[in-house]
Amino acid sequence: MLRNSADFKIPDAVTAKENEKYYVNPIGSEESPDPYVVYDKKYRYYYLLFTRGKEVRIYRSRTLGELRNNENSKQVYSVSQGDGITGCIWAPEMHFFDGRWYIYTSGARTPDGREDRTLFILRSLSDDPFDGFEFAGFPDSAMNAIDPTVYRHSDGNIYMCYSAEKNGLRIHIRRMKDPISFAEPCGRLICEAEYDWEKVPPYVGNSTIVEGSFFVTSPDKKRLFIIYSANGCWSDYYSLGVLECVGKDILDPKSWAKAERPVFVKGNGTYGPGHASFFTAPDGNLYIAYHSMHESNVKVSWAPRYLHVQRVYFDETGYPAIGEPLPMGVKYPEPEGEA
Repeated sequence: MLRNSADFKIPDAVTAKENEKYYVNPIGSEESPDPYVVYDKKYRYYYLLFTRGKEVRIYRSRTLGELRNNENSKQVYSVSQGDGITGCIWAPEMHFFDGRWYIYTSGARTPDGREDRTLFILRSLSDDPFDGFEFAGFPDSAMNAIDPTVYRHSDGNIYMCYSAEKNGLRIHIRRMKDPISFAEPCGRLICEAEYDWEKVPPYVGNSTIVEGSFFVTSPDKKRLFIIYSANGCWSDYYSLGVLECVGKDILDPKSWAKAERPVFVKGNGTYGPGHASFFTAPDGNLYIAYHSMHESNVKVSWAPRYLHVQRVYFDETGYPAIGEPLPMGVKYPEPEGEA
């Protein structure tokens, strides 16, 4: 059982000074569900991906505040390409391995399907994401799953986490042979909803949901966490939980300990903050990108979700401390070192 550090005080948010570059939450006025943000040191761009129906589109910007600018974006995949994906595409992420970018995502194999989703991978044509991508294949076409994320461990192996669909959504981990194929015949279950805060209604039927996992390491790289989302993304109580690898074998379910309490919940006029990704900004600090609703949604229905960003801290032990969602409409300074 993993316990949160209760005594660590998160610093008050710093607001931008006069004439200082700034960003405001939400970033952009349009929806950005399931956001993924990464900063590329070589080309000095932030890149943003999120769920966009039947396409994968990459946004780029020199600054956080302009990241949701539609004019600086490029479509890199569409279901019309005839690769076996014909329905909605969910939660793309873009990771860099051995000179190429790889987009990990999931899509429906039927035009209107939401129960027939499988993982697929795109591979960049160069080290510049705006040069385009090619379809790299299905790591396991027989699997029904969403929300893939990957991590290169200190042991040299790449590991993928995803949420498999069976009586709800549960998080599994699996070793990869290379960036596009699995080395293991099946994944290992490491997380399912068990605490009351992970099972807050409304739900569809009796299913429970844990999804949107993402690997995070402590600043000294000695602690490895998976931060995930619990509840339905339409729920006010969509929130972030934490797993920590406390054993030697990352594939052993017994190596993962779960925190008893969530690490990030609704507040300051935002509801259902979650499906987070984490990125290192040019100033070297870790930031979280997440979506949030701006109005309470107590019904089982989809609601607009917007992109928010804020800095992440760690306590003296290396445990992640996010605090609460930053207030909207406030000017926060852009990270130093942006182009």
